[in-house]
Amino acid sequence: MRRLSRELLVRVAAASVVLALLATLANAWISHRDERARQREQVEAVLGAYVPSLAKSVWELDDASVQLQLDGLRSFPALLSAEVIGRGIDERYDKTGVVAAHGGEIIRHPLPAPDGLGVVAELVLQLDEDWLAGQVWRASRQFAFAALVELLLLAALVYALVARSVSRPLERLHAHVRALDAERLAEPAPRPPGPANELHALADGITGLQHALQAQLQAQARQFDEVLRQMADGAGVVDGHGRIQVCNPAWAAMLGSALPDEALGRDAADWLAEPAWPALAARLATAGTLQAEALTLRRPDGRALPAEASFAVLARGSDGRAERVQLVLRDVSARRETERTLVAAREAAEAATRAKSDFLANMSHEIRTPLNAILGMTALALRTELDTRQRDYLEKTRAAAQSLLGIVNVILDFSKIEAGRLELEHDAFDLDAVLDGVAAIVALQAHDRGLGFVLDLPASVPRGLVGDALRLSQVLVNLCGNAVKFSERGEVVVSVAAEAGPAEGRLRLRFGVHDNGIGLSQQDLERLFRPFSQVDASTTRRYGGTGLGLAISRQLVQAMGGDITVRSTPGHGSDFLFDAVFGLAPQAAAPARRAPRPGLRLLVADASARAREVLQARAAELGCLVRSAGDADEAATHAAEGADLVLMAAALAAADPGLPARLHMLAGPGLRIAVLVPYGADDAERTLPPGVDTLLATPVSAASLLALLESLFGRDAPAAGAPLPPPPSRRLDGLRVLLAEDNPVNQELTLELLRQAGASTALAGDGLEALAWLAREPFDAVLMDVQMPGLDGLETTRRLRRLPGLDTLPVIAMTAHAMASDREACLAAGMNDHLAKPFEPDALIERLRHWTRADEAPAAAPAPPAPPPPAAVLPPTLPGLDMATGLRFAAGQPALYRRVLELFAQSRAGMPAAIGEQCRGGDLAAAASALHMLKSESGTIGATALREATRTLEAAVRSGEHEAIAAALPLFETELRQVLAGLAAAFGTPAASVQASRLS
Repeated sequence: MRRLSRELLVRVAAASVVLALLATLANAWISHRDERARQREQVEAVLGAYVPSLAKSVWELDDASVQLQLDGLRSFPALLSAEVIGRGIDERYDKTGVVAAHGGEIIRHPLPAPDGLGVVAELVLQLDEDWLAGQVWRASRQFAFAALVELLLLAALVYALVARSVSRPLERLHAHVRALDAERLAEPAPRPPGPANELHALADGITGLQHALQAQLQAQARQFDEVLRQMADGAGVVDGHGRIQVCNPAWAAMLGSALPDEALGRDAADWLAEPAWPALAARLATAGTLQAEALTLRRPDGRALPAEASFAVLARGSDGRAERVQLVLRDVSARRETERTLVAAREAAEAATRAKSDFLANMSHEIRTPLNAILGMTALALRTELDTRQRDYLEKTRAAAQSLLGIVNVILDFSKIEAGRLELEHDAFDLDAVLDGVAAIVALQAHDRGLGFVLDLPASVPRGLVGDALRLSQVLVNLCGNAVKFSERGEVVVSVAAEAGPAEGRLRLRFGVHDNGIGLSQQDLERLFRPFSQVDASTTRRYGGTGLGLAISRQLVQAMGGDITVRSTPGHGSDFLFDAVFGLAPQAAAPARRAPRPGLRLLVADASARAREVLQARAAELGCLVRSAGDADEAATHAAEGADLVLMAAALAAADPGLPARLHMLAGPGLRIAVLVPYGADDAERTLPPGVDTLLATPVSAASLLALLESLFGRDAPAAGAPLPPPPSRRLDGLRVLLAEDNPVNQELTLELLRQAGASTALAGDGLEALAWLAREPFDAVLMDVQMPGLDGLETTRRLRRLPGLDTLPVIAMTAHAMASDREACLAAGMNDHLAKPFEPDALIERLRHWTRADEAPAAAPAPPAPPPPAAVLPPTLPGLDMATGLRFAAGQPALYRRVLELFAQSRAGMPAAIGEQCRGGDLAAAASALHMLKSESGTIGATALREATRTLEAAVRSGEHEAIAAALPLFETELRQVLAGLAAAFGTPAASVQASRLS
């Protein structure tokens, strides 16, 4: 640091030099002025002394005298030259050693004649500027030296005074301030000697500031100590090695010390169990602070205490490592215990919820079993000879049982959703088939209540989708059923629109269900989707139901990637809208649907404007020219203008029986008339009125309309007025089918279905046997199980495709795996189609007819149907079995169903113990294979609960999670033992001849 006195000396010296220079310049100007005046005085003296004598010498023409007088001017140094000019005389004097170019002012003075008459000559004087400058420089140099010496002496004196009186006292104050710390704040600042001045005031101010700071620090220390003492959390300071330097009572108590002083000086290893202090110190050196770090403190008694701590570096060393670290700790043992208690309470609540849901699911299955028997036996009884009263009783019994079964199914779905056991399927399906199924359920109900049912499905909506068709149908049936139930007039309209999906290969469909019913208030809308909540909950309510349908529908829609919204006004109907995401099924590009003849003229006659609008749109998509009429008179007017086909509502035909004849007269003999009747109307309603060619079920889809046009105007259509041909046979007469299946239950069922359909069959128990059959005999199609021992269905298909002549043989996969990826694997292996087990008998027949082109072959004479076996071959109920489902998969044949059940009981008698032994023994591969086979069988025989339990256990076994296996195994064993015990009680031990017959 530079001393103040030295700095002052340098600045005073510099100022002295500047001042001396300025004074010298001023003195030079004054000297120049004075020397100039002295120079003029010399000129005046020369003129006064020499003018008279020079004038006389010139008058006398005495050149020598003139020159002598001019030379005498050497005594005047201010003159550079002198010259006399006149009367023929020209004498001059020049100063020696001087350059004439440096001459100064020239003065001309006349020399008067002695007689006083005129001028005899002129005296010319030139001043010497160099002499003048020399005089000024000498005077200035002497002045500058004297002034500089005087100023430097003055600066030295100022320096000495400042150093003694200012600099040294300030240096002592500076040293005092630099040495101050908390312990030396009481020392006063040094005062300089001598009388009081500003330096004394400065020293006294520093002393006062020290005292104030000392008091403030003492107050803060007392406050900090009090805060530390009162803090519920532990707090303190440690050094760079984790040694405790400051500790509050809370931290001391956490460490097991009675007083904070007992904890001071403890090393990190003595109080910190986890993590190690070096790891924390390394992180602190980088981050500077750490927040909410989990620690484990070590107590003297050996117990560990969980804690959370925050760290902050207070001081660092030269190498950047932390030397003092502040930390705040919190005991989290109570919080951890609370968290464990909450987790246990939550798990207990979830277990209770699961138990309740499992109970509901199991009870629903137990109730469904006798209900299915009631429905099945009632249906069988209705096929017998009954009088009117008996038939009425049975019809009412069937209706009541169906209503109760619907309620039980709703409760079952709700319990599955609540228990998290509801899984969506991912199968390929046809949207037209789903909507036809909805129409089959709802359209007749709407007709019975006097309502119209309209389906608006544009051609732009893809039909081949991948998703859960059953759940989509369930949502639509629920919404349409509600629309019918709460409407007394108008119509129910189902609309579908397609949008881009969330990813490539995905599609979002928007469905709408519109009705003209009672509508909903804002209060109703707020509680509409709550479970067990109903629009009319009064004791006198007109509408039934459990209040679960919409709640389940919303959860199903959300599981399918969408949501449900509703718009409604009391008294003006409702609009329920929902969207769902589906995959696009891989299929060949289908040709555009077009009418068999271009320019077909269609006339739609219906009182419903919306029905006319939808029918017009579907017909226009097929390339038809369409007009519409709202009543009989308008229809007659349009018919007179020309028409090929009239689609007439049944209400118009019933109100005016002569209308068809009148239209024929107006349009000509080529007119065809189709009456629109409700889907599922009874035979009496389907009787053809006079003049009507055929009936068309509503709601009309593009496919059904195209089929009608093909039958009326196609290449093979009958002439006008001739009856339409009967529908083609749906049999497999003349086909040779190979079944590759290792499951005995599926073998028995599938072979019997094929034989009853007229096909001849062969059975292969595995892939190698199937290849051997194909090498020996020709077949029209192969039904291939995917999962078989030895050579599975995928590898078998790959090998048969390499055999001569089998590259185009239709191969249809049959498997319990129903995911889209399973279908893709089957197609990639060379199979033509995929059929998920359990399958509908009609679906099997249709697939075989499609791939073998049976519809294009000449129809063989169908074999006479065998007489139905007596219903007595089956008991009314069987525990754990949905007999209606099992009978459906057995083509409605009780005898076939019984044989399948007996075979199941025989082949699976020891399976509960075997599966349990495999799961507990670790043979999970064998258990997964057996469970996969059982899953297919249980679905085929109608053991719905067993199928779900088998699916759950199979998923757990394939995942290898022992906890999941242990949780799923008891329910599986219970369900399987219940089914086997029921079959043993009903049929006894199956005869050995059954197995021998099957093997032969």
